[in-house]
Amino acid sequence: MNHPECLPEENIVRAITSAHWDRKSNRYSSDLFKGERTSVSRLSILPLDELFKIFHRQLDRLPDKVVEKAGEINIGCLQEIGKGYFNAPVELTVVADPTPENPAHAEIPQKISRGLARKIIEALVPHEDISTS
Repeated sequence: MNHPECLPEENIVRAITSAHWDRKSNRYSSDLFKGERTSVSRLSILPLDELFKIFHRQLDRLPDKVVEKAGEINIGCLQEIGKGYFNAPVELTVVADPTPENPAHAEIPQKISRGLARKIIEALVPHEDISTS
């Protein structure tokens, strides 16, 4: 099924689990965005507090993997980072891919290299999950 491309004006979030973030060194793993078909969620569809509930239901695997926070980025910014990536520019897109569990679900279908993933991570606005604090 063809899913519509999301607009550059939209903001998306990526769930950040303990597998992608080292709390002690405050450092993110490039695996957070590396690869293809990266799962994200659209803030224009559901608010962050609702998305955190979904993230916990789908991703928490106690004791070794839990949702720690979410990283927000504007799609237009994401696309500019991809186009400006000096090693190998990439035309990044975000396509809507709603699921019964997460109507805000979307994907970045393109393959993202480790270096490009690091650039995207640098631009993320982190959000703590205040519901678990």
